[in-house]
Amino acid sequence: GKLATTAQGFGMASVEEQKRQQSYFVHLGSLSGRVRHRAYQHSLAKLQGIRHRVQDTLSRLQLAVKLIESVKQEVGQKLLEGQEKLHRLWVDWSLTQPKGNQVRTACQPEVESRTLAMLRIITQQLQPACESLKRSVHGLPSNIQEAVCQATRHIHKLHSSFSRAVSFRDLSRTTLAQSQDRVAEARRSLDVLFEYVTHNTPLNWIVGPFRATAKGAQDSRKHK
Repeated sequence: GKLATTAQGFGMASVEEQKRQQSYFVHLGSLSGRVRHRAYQHSLAKLQGIRHRVQDTLSRLQLAVKLIESVKQEVGQKLLEGQEKLHRLWVDWSLTQPKGNQVRTACQPEVESRTLAMLRIITQQLQPACESLKRSVHGLPSNIQEAVCQATRHIHKLHSSFSRAVSFRDLSRTTLAQSQDRVAEARRSLDVLFEYVTHNTPLNWIVGPFRATAKGAQDSRKHK
């Protein structure tokens, strides 16, 4: 078709270029073979990057919730050991953060308040990442899109739970169990998504952005 013919002169646009030039999003199946392969690989790599960052963050979140569950049940030396693990988790996390987030959490005097501040920031940071994932799965089967939407809802609920808590006492056993389930479900959703796009070439997948190159413009004129 016309789109497949003219798309051969298209290239993947950088963010800066998108600001200067009109960009396009198209169905993967509407592209010609060579361009389709490039577009698929580009979209897959972009999705993999988002997934990797989100999964790393979810792993940290899962560990934090597990440690909170443990600390709430322990006394004496075991309690101190659990608190030390939470402190180390916060230190490792803070090294990955901009200075503002380090200061916001470091100023908290207790391990509990520091951990909760960290969890609020983590779940807040996950929200735009999940929204980015939602934009990246347009055109995929409805069950895949719904899985990503469900993961996003789980993250919002986690953020709400941690935002209401002032101390670990405010996180009931039920709340923590639900938090673990929500994190696990979000991770499974990402695995399902990536497994699907890795083992399939979804022709309805909306990919891009593309930009018209000089060659594309010349080709378009030739076909008129």
